Amino acid sequence: MRNRILDQLAVYENGIEFRYIPAGTFAMGSDNREPDEGPVHPVFLSPYWISSTPISWETLCNMLGYGIPPDIDYELARNDPLNKSPGQLFGTKICLQYCEDETIQARDWHCHIPPTECDEKLSSHFPPPPRKNVNAPYTYGKKPVVAVNWQAAATIGERISNDEFQFALPSEAQWEKAARGGLFGKKYAWGDEPVDGRADCDRFRDISILPSKTYPANGYGLYAVCGGVWEWTLDWYDAEYFAESPRENPSGPQVGKSKVLRGGSWGDCPDACTVSFRMAYATRKYNKEYIGTSSPNIGFRLCRKAISS
Repeated sequence: MRNRILDQLAVYENGIEFRYIPAGTFAMGSDNREPDEGPVHPVFLSPYWISSTPISWETLCNMLGYGIPPDIDYELARNDPLNKSPGQLFGTKICLQYCEDETIQARDWHCHIPPTECDEKLSSHFPPPPRKNVNAPYTYGKKPVVAVNWQAAATIGERISNDEFQFALPSEAQWEKAARGGLFGKKYAWGDEPVDGRADCDRFRDISILPSKTYPANGYGLYAVCGGVWEWTLDWYDAEYFAESPRENPSGPQVGKSKVLRGGSWGDCPDACTVSFRMAYATRKYNKEYIGTSSPNIGFRLCRKAISS
């Protein structure tokens, strides 16, 4: 019954499926894992929507008006303030390796350019990467985008917001409630059972990301909340914040040096891919300027919230 109702409340905007997370109180954190995951405390959240999967490279480029990768408007992207480093383009070279739907393993960005764009000399040095279906077109819509820094991810949400709905990175509390899928006190999005065959993690030697919908969704219809890619949240990191966190719609500490990442990734062990594990990732230099990331295991998803709520 609940799943049927939530399916009816799903919203499709900007090429993204947003799943509805009802208002209510949930138990946030864990008392039997890392010290910064506790104490367990009740948190009430107003209703919101969150993307069913991490944002893909195709969706990101389309939202920004760049076109569909790999044939994006590189000149437009270079001139976008979000791409401060010339030619970086959200880590295009990294995305070509890790975000292509059929690619089995990353090698070198050159070999991930579709063969029609390679001259013979380049192709001879960088043979095509291993792909599940060598005849399939090169597409980038099923895997998470990577190598997007926190400021860029946050700004993307601001750009697509309007007078009725705000789009933004989820707060830590919003992320965790959605990831738990309605379960209470469980270790993973599906419960306490071992990870085996349930999440994209512990695959560092494979050098690849699996499509976000490889494994079943959780109780709220979200995919890949455990493993896949680490996901940015809005919150600054504070190891002791949970002890003093507001019990209603918390937004995290006011200041900090690192932002919180959640969910773990394809290259991490299962213990880092729980619904309560917290990782801090520095986003600023000493002069307070935001810095980029070239990490192939960091992505993000977006929240959608009515302005009036």
